[in-house]
Amino acid sequence: MYSTRANMRVSKSFLLVFSYICMFCVVFAIGFKQVILLTVHVGANPTYGFYAAAPVYTVAIGVIRKQYPKILGNITHLPIYLPGYDLCQDGGDHVGEFFADFYLRRFAVVDRKDIYIFLASALALGDLSRELDLPFLVSTGGDSKLTNRKRYPTMTITSPLAGADVLAAIPAFLQKFNWRTLSLMCDFMSQSPGLSNFYFTRCNEIRRYLIAHHYDHFYLQFDSTKERASTG
Repeated sequence: MYSTRANMRVSKSFLLVFSYICMFCVVFAIGFKQVILLTVHVGANPTYGFYAAAPVYTVAIGVIRKQYPKILGNITHLPIYLPGYDLCQDGGDHVGEFFADFYLRRFAVVDRKDIYIFLASALALGDLSRELDLPFLVSTGGDSKLTNRKRYPTMTITSPLAGADVLAAIPAFLQKFNWRTLSLMCDFMSQSPGLSNFYFTRCNEIRRYLIAHHYDHFYLQFDSTKERASTG
């Protein structure tokens, strides 16, 4: 039911930073008022499911309340959870009806201007967020439809799909540390087929950027599943 320690560390580190940045931006956009962070969780996938992800938001909100009590002290967290669909594609198929049911039963909670939605399965809730005029922040997503600003005007993507954003950040990062020689290691992630295409594709895009801009780099492809097996 619970994630491995390695996956928990990855999930917690990523989501803590992601929650921190997004909620900080939200407050400056709306001013000094209460904000409800609604997180939608489908399944208990050990990498990004309820038991791996939901506690991270709770911890992040607690830290932020203490660090910024005047402007972020009123943030509250409302997680909703649908068990039983641990695969990403299964969760995506059911998240729309799950959230719609919650909306109909808890209309007063959702129909307000101070609530913001976070979740991984994005297509269905992107449409609902547009109709409800709710800011929608996507942590993981792999469908090119998510970049359609006309269809998803309230959506912000920080997922692997947002390749242009990732590549735009690389020059500033490298210049900050004055790095010209790099090592780039790309894991095939065969143990996580639901995520492997996202991250391996992004790794190759980074490599193409390094080549195009004449960075010296060492490039290694590997499969952590096989490496663990071979080392016992």
